[in-house]
Amino acid sequence: MITIGSLIMLLYSILLICMVAGYFRLNKLKPESGRAKNKFSVIIPFRNEEKSLPGLLRSIGQLNYPVDHFELLFVDDASEDNSVIQIKEHLKHTAFNWQLLINRRVSQAPKKDAITLAVSVARFPWIVTTDADCILPEAWLNCIDSQIVQANTTMVCGPVKVSGSPALLTTFQVCENLALQGITMGGFGWSRPLLSNGANLAYRKDAFYEVKGFKGNDTIASGDDMFLLDKFRKQYPGKIQFANDAAAIIETSAHTTWRSVFNQRVRWAAKTASQKDPWLMLISLLIFLTNLWLVIGLVWTAFNPELLMFYVGLFLLKLTIDLVFIAIINWFFGLRIPLQYLLPGSLLYPFISTAVAVRSIFGKYSWKGRQFNR
Repeated sequence: MITIGSLIMLLYSILLICMVAGYFRLNKLKPESGRAKNKFSVIIPFRNEEKSLPGLLRSIGQLNYPVDHFELLFVDDASEDNSVIQIKEHLKHTAFNWQLLINRRVSQAPKKDAITLAVSVARFPWIVTTDADCILPEAWLNCIDSQIVQANTTMVCGPVKVSGSPALLTTFQVCENLALQGITMGGFGWSRPLLSNGANLAYRKDAFYEVKGFKGNDTIASGDDMFLLDKFRKQYPGKIQFANDAAAIIETSAHTTWRSVFNQRVRWAAKTASQKDPWLMLISLLIFLTNLWLVIGLVWTAFNPELLMFYVGLFLLKLTIDLVFIAIINWFFGLRIPLQYLLPGSLLYPFISTAVAVRSIFGKYSWKGRQFNR
């Protein structure tokens, strides 16, 4: 038990050190001067988002990009609230080019169906996706445009931050997201994209069809971003870039209940078994084993109290490594993290992540009022 725990923690430490090194290797995005060069079709799928849409719509109105260089494609996925009315009322007297589409379910993945439908009617060569619960920075499209101009790229992945009122639940989500963003940026720093986020993702329309869209993974409800990244990485090696500019950060709100957080993570984890990237699989497995060992180790220590100091030492080592990693990545995002919630969140994380992994393998999950199988 001691040998296994020490080895796992050593490998985990090496992983985070490599991700930090990759983060510092990332090239800083240089804003382009002059007129915007690329045109975008912005796709926003939504379902029952009447509470989030006002913030999104206000931020759309503040986008600093020529209105004739982008269109808005909202895709309603069977909303049962006032989302559709909100969008129509807000946009009907604006200068934006926009459409409201009704999703057509043809697979077990509603969001992938929505994106596929919107891509089919998109007028512009670049597709950009985001979520209805996001706040868009005013320079968002400018940053994507600059990345396209500066590099011969086919896909641009952008940064996403989680925000909310100071609380344990919010801090838990903020820190977890910072860790995911750190792995994302670290992978790009080593020219090995590992993760992407559909809340801030852009790609060429013709390339979407070249890789056959979501064909082959449309039986899995989640993963519209990750499966597409995997296809693009194989089809267009070296042509996937990260928008390394704080002005490109999209903000999304933290969930307000532990239940919704748990279900979201089960939904994310459910796609892991279908991932084909060996490096991502190894990283996911190492992170899972690290947290699983902390859970098993606590039980083991209860029956072997002489191992208590060893267990506490490894736990504190992981806590220190995690906090340093999160602090470094947070230099980019500039979030205020309430220190009083860091320790409780760290104590909870191994148990929640282990429960999520088990549930994603053996159980169903619910999301936005629907039930999904793994």
